[in-house]
Amino acid sequence: FYGWWQSYCTKKSYMWLDDLYDVRQADGRRILRAMEKENKKITDEAKKEFNESVRSLVLHIKKKDPRCIAQKEKQKAVVSTQSTGRVCRGITSCWLSSKDRGARRRRCT
Repeated sequence: FYGWWQSYCTKKSYMWLDDLYDVRQADGRRILRAMEKENKKITDEAKKEFNESVRSLVLHIKKKDPRCIAQKEKQKAVVSTQSTGRVCRGITSCWLSSKDRGARRRRCT
């Protein structure tokens, strides 16, 4: 859920911000391209600003989410168990201890 919203990118075109230059009144092709370039710069900046506001909102909500807080505490607990000599490598297997670094593995329980 949070991964999707943190990588959110709007599909809005922001064409209403193209009021800086009216491309229909361009005298030549070069002037038309320059006007389009300036209009595109403005719309891209507005898109970027909107996307960043959405991402900052998601980040704020994620910091307050009790599920994410619990997950962070769980990760801290895993780190503390790793420092005691037991390094967990997921659900299926664990290293026995720091002195048994030979390739002996056992299933986690």
